[in-house]
Amino acid sequence: MPSIARLNRLYDRATSLVTLGAWECDLDTSALTWTEGVYQLFGLSPLIAPDRAATVELYHEESRREMEALRAEAIATGRGFALDARIQTVAGVERWMRLTTGVEQERGRARRLYGAKQDITEDRARTERLRRLAERDPLTGLANRGMFQTNFYDLPDALLRARGVSALVLIDLDDFKLINDRLGHSAGDDCLRQVAARLKQLFADAEMVARIGGDEFAVLLRGIHKRDELGHRLEQVLAGLRRPILCHGEPVAMSASAGATLIDDMAVHDPALRFAEADSALYLAKGHGRNRVRVFVPDPGAGIRPEWAAMRPAMCLPLGIR
Repeated sequence: MPSIARLNRLYDRATSLVTLGAWECDLDTSALTWTEGVYQLFGLSPLIAPDRAATVELYHEESRREMEALRAEAIATGRGFALDARIQTVAGVERWMRLTTGVEQERGRARRLYGAKQDITEDRARTERLRRLAERDPLTGLANRGMFQTNFYDLPDALLRARGVSALVLIDLDDFKLINDRLGHSAGDDCLRQVAARLKQLFADAEMVARIGGDEFAVLLRGIHKRDELGHRLEQVLAGLRRPILCHGEPVAMSASAGATLIDDMAVHDPALRFAEADSALYLAKGHGRNRVRVFVPDPGAGIRPEWAAMRPAMCLPLGIR
């Protein structure tokens, strides 16, 4: 049986090859305990005791929000987590770190967090190159349906909220088949590329703009928390999409319909239900003349029967579905 000293030397030599270290945080005192690899990862001297507040500042803002949200959830539930976080060393060198976390409990209360931190910068760069090929729609360059699935359906609730996603918008072009029939699919593809470019510009502040079908798009919006605000924003978007597009030298009139629902006003995020709300709102917009916006409005007094707010310029008309 190897001695403890020999096993420690073996661990240090092996982890130095991949910049991997172990860590622990005492939740009562916030005191950190690190092995050599963690000091290397952040570019800090092992002669100086690590400080949690200073270390957290080395996370990029989005990764810091995600880490703190998952950390709080782990402390509350006793369940660990894994996160790929973007950080920078004290010298300003950007790195990607894989953070794995477990929870040590005593008498049902979280007392310590522990785990490993590994430098995955090179792996991340390779993965990003492959992911850009796999997750982008080849025609428009927008996120594809798979990427939307990953970032809406498969993303943990805590991460979705940490990223500030507050609304789901579904947009469908009106009578797009007629353009394909009249001008041909090549011209139709050109129109889709131009529509996608407009959507990227009109939703420059969105978390994601994705093409999820032939002429269907999904948008994850941030920072909008009121239905009338969401409705008026989407009216502006539809106005931008109504400008004629030049396809193969011929001006083509375009219009679109939109359905949307708020996400952050729900106690528990149910992605399938949120998508169904936005999709039903889009269906209603199509059925009431197209070139319109519908925003889902839940009716707590009517069981599962939904109600809708019809958003038009300077108008908010209630429409009930029976």
